[in-house]
Amino acid sequence: MFNQTLVVYAGIGARAALAVGLNILIARWFGPEQFGVYQFFLSVVIFFQALFGESFDVSVVKFFAEDHARGEKGEYSVVGNAILIRLFLAIPITLIGLLGAADISELFFDSADYALVIRLGLIAAFLVAFNSLFLSLLQARMKFIMRSMLFPLANFIRVVTIPLLVVSGLLNIESLMWQYVAATLASAMVGFWFVRKDIAKARIDLPRLRELVDFSKWSAGSYFVFIVSTSLAVPALAYYHNTELSGYYGAAVSIVLVVEMLIGAVMVVQLPRLSSDPEPDKLRRHVLRSVRILAVIVLLLLPVLLVARPLVVFIYGAEFAAIDTVFRLLFLGVLVSLLSHPLSQVFYALNLPHLTFYTALSATVIWGLCMWLLVPGYGLVGAGIAMLVSRISTALVIAWLIWRKLWSAPAQVQSG
Repeated sequence: MFNQTLVVYAGIGARAALAVGLNILIARWFGPEQFGVYQFFLSVVIFFQALFGESFDVSVVKFFAEDHARGEKGEYSVVGNAILIRLFLAIPITLIGLLGAADISELFFDSADYALVIRLGLIAAFLVAFNSLFLSLLQARMKFIMRSMLFPLANFIRVVTIPLLVVSGLLNIESLMWQYVAATLASAMVGFWFVRKDIAKARIDLPRLRELVDFSKWSAGSYFVFIVSTSLAVPALAYYHNTELSGYYGAAVSIVLVVEMLIGAVMVVQLPRLSSDPEPDKLRRHVLRSVRILAVIVLLLLPVLLVARPLVVFIYGAEFAAIDTVFRLLFLGVLVSLLSHPLSQVFYALNLPHLTFYTALSATVIWGLCMWLLVPGYGLVGAGIAMLVSRISTALVIAWLIWRKLWSAPAQVQSG
């Protein structure tokens, strides 16, 4: 597992490094206000890619891995049903968004300036949702090396095409959003090529679709409400204050992205393994081993809090020095998540996905309440506190539920 986690983290880390590098360049070139517009675009992408189908990837991996292990070729109905779900959700919402972007921008921001941001964000989200399906199929087959090579591809394309924008004199926020769409399309086409045989064998199975949706309503719901708390802070800051604060917040988030990606790497490797062998004693041993390893990693990362201000100035320049406090809050929160969030996949292995949803929902409600109370008056610091409180509450609930299901009532776990 350790070696596979390193392989996955190499891909995720490469993607994160490219993304952070791009964000640093964009922030330095265009300043906090324009960078805030770009971060708003990314927030639209993240929010809607989850809604369009990326939130279903957990169930796709779980059911595909289970069916593939049985050797009855039932996994191809998982593929077909996953495509159907994405098309059913993405097409009408994207069309509505494309046609009504100006009205939506006027409604929420009293300006039509964000109409193009919304349109391009929706198109990119549509492409990302399908690209994530292709990656999830590679994950379900445990082809972690191939997945790791494809995972950073879109960001790599964005980096190597930056000089073209500079030379042509087209480097601006609008062209960068178009570049994001084009790079995502190219990456999705490559991903499709590597899973084309699975796609070609895809079929619709309505009983299996109902089973997938029944499970996915929890896994997708938990992922989606989690995305709400991690992606809507930027537009919330723009709504209550301005895009300059959104740019500052996005800059702080970009730095903690590296640790966030480590969480994702651990979870990518864990899910198919836990789904293949969910025996309670093994799950208990897995939890204890994971806590020890993750606690060591958290302790090694804690000193970053002591050098927050010089680190921020070194990366973004003196213009962004004011984000050191919110960076500390966000970094501490992501360390809490690193220690707890990967353990929540035990709920999927136990066929208790609703626990993940309730955990994420409660944390998001707490985040929303804190945002409503703190952001209007405290701006960046309020947003950072809201995220930290949300992540701490999530960790506490996950710890309590795992103890209750695996240690307090083992007989109940063994009986399903």
